[in-house]
Amino acid sequence: APRYQQVFSIAQSWGFPHFMMEVLPKLILFADEFRLNPNLTLHTQIGNMFQHMFDLLGIPESRVVHNQVVAKELWAPAATPCCCIRGMQSYLAAQRLRTLALTRLQRDPVAFETISKPYCQKHILLLWRPDRGFLINWVA
Repeated sequence: APRYQQVFSIAQSWGFPHFMMEVLPKLILFADEFRLNPNLTLHTQIGNMFQHMFDLLGIPESRVVHNQVVAKELWAPAATPCCCIRGMQSYLAAQRLRTLALTRLQRDPVAFETISKPYCQKHILLLWRPDRGFLINWVA
């Protein structure tokens, strides 16, 4: 397995809802650490399917690993039980994502103008499924 000086591991869960509600809020709280510490590597089990989110946080693909690793120093945030989001982490994550997205959009006048119009506002819908069922034929 590859050896790294410092590794931040978010190798907790699979899939979009788990990543967005359980993993991303923890990662966002440490996003500045990646900017300040060039030795810090992100370890994940999810492949590169969320690299666009890592890019938004300033974590380039070259600092993300997906396989087994050996680390001299491991950063492991507390695990979150399945479907049990932590309110404060989620609130801080939402604030940070809005700020990062707005900053990025302001660099692109056409995109900023489009998304700023009230009828084009984008929303994220989080659903709690007590029965763990699926949404069948649901279109936003």
